[in-house]
Amino acid sequence: MGISKIEKPYYLDGADWTQINTYFTGIHKDWELEEFDDFKSKVKDYLRIEQRNRCCYCKKILHYDKKEVDIEHIIPKSRRPRFTFLNYNLALSCPACNTTKSTNLPLVTATRQTFPYKSADYKIVHPYFDYYFQEIEIIKDIFIKSKGTKGDWTIEKCGLDTMEKAKDKIMDLMMTRQLKKDDIHNLLIQLTLKVANPNILNVILGIIDDIKNRVFIIH
Repeated sequence: MGISKIEKPYYLDGADWTQINTYFTGIHKDWELEEFDDFKSKVKDYLRIEQRNRCCYCKKILHYDKKEVDIEHIIPKSRRPRFTFLNYNLALSCPACNTTKSTNLPLVTATRQTFPYKSADYKIVHPYFDYYFQEIEIIKDIFIKSKGTKGDWTIEKCGLDTMEKAKDKIMDLMMTRQLKKDDIHNLLIQLTLKVANPNILNVILGIIDDIKNRVFIIH
């Protein structure tokens, strides 16, 4: 299910700083320059290991296609461009969490301009400064439950409690851990008995149909 906290950020070496000092003009869009491709690759390679290849927010398994993993700026680079390359501001997330979180500012003091290094300064469950599983519970490796205000904020802003998120995790479990489809099927059947919202119920029933039709599952 992944680690509770990233212990050490990526260490920027001399080559990294040379690239940054040469090409970063202080505008957050500079992040997209091809001159930083090597830097991004090194950050991804390092953090995949540190994060046990899980999204820092939803703990979904990160796949290896470049479209299926993002370098997340915890404090959005568009809101604080000066933090664009700060290592404690970089973590790996799935594209869904990154996109949903968008430019929401996770700072307790919205006007703060210096980088905070304390948990108390953040509204979000910070990958480096908080212990994830003290703030958020993951039930059956799938469903998300908050344990407090930080969990509430993170779940809401990253959309962690959607059925689409649950569906992604179910498919990952079946693919990577080779769970029998009956195990997940029975779990979802139990869930449908407790769901009153017809929209959510339809999503669950759709997941069950997907599972029935998957021929790659080991029985």
